[in-house]
Amino acid sequence: MKRIKNVIVVMALAVIAATVSSCKKENEVNIVSNEQNLRKPIAVYDNNSGLITTLIDAEALNIKFNESFHTNKDFGNRFVAESVEILDSVPHNIDVAGEIKITVLDTEEECSYSIWCMKSYVVKDVKEQQVDYYLDEDVANGNYDFAFKEGDVYYVADFVGDSLSIHEIDSLDYGCRPKFAFVCKSRNCEDNCTKGGDWYSAWCHACPLSNGDCEEVGMISHLLSYLNFF
Repeated sequence: MKRIKNVIVVMALAVIAATVSSCKKENEVNIVSNEQNLRKPIAVYDNNSGLITTLIDAEALNIKFNESFHTNKDFGNRFVAESVEILDSVPHNIDVAGEIKITVLDTEEECSYSIWCMKSYVVKDVKEQQVDYYLDEDVANGNYDFAFKEGDVYYVADFVGDSLSIHEIDSLDYGCRPKFAFVCKSRNCEDNCTKGGDWYSAWCHACPLSNGDCEEVGMISHLLSYLNFF
């Protein structure tokens, strides 16, 4: 079961990066003079409506999601990327980091995973009438690391090109990391899990239904080498 959780979470993070990176490469064919224009926003906040519109194509996301599992008979079409949201409590404050929330359905277990990519996964371009959100350049290029925890043990996952490695770190190093991933598993809840806190202090809100459950899950050591997305 832990092996399955690891694959879901890391795959979802990597698929987001791969999807946006693919869009970036298409733009590079036509635009070479302006570095900012080489990057495609993943979301836009509109001043008038007060809403954040996510620009990641859900169909393209699921195509890549399914492709990542096609060689593994244990998974097949079991997992579905239900949604991707950009969350930001104060859009016009450049110092407040936006977050990526990915919701993944497990059709076999009939549960869902809510994955928050926090802190410097997202960069903002604050304009007069709107705020554009971009994936961090290192994430889009597939060369970055993120911190996560399993119980009281702290880890860092490193993506370098097409390779992935995991190593344990101490709690002081964990709190200083620029990127964090946090996951809640929802079962028998009317809605998906919600998160309290930020970054290293994040926690899962309890399910409001008496027979439902929202629990924190980690991403311990068995991240599989065949997860080659970049």
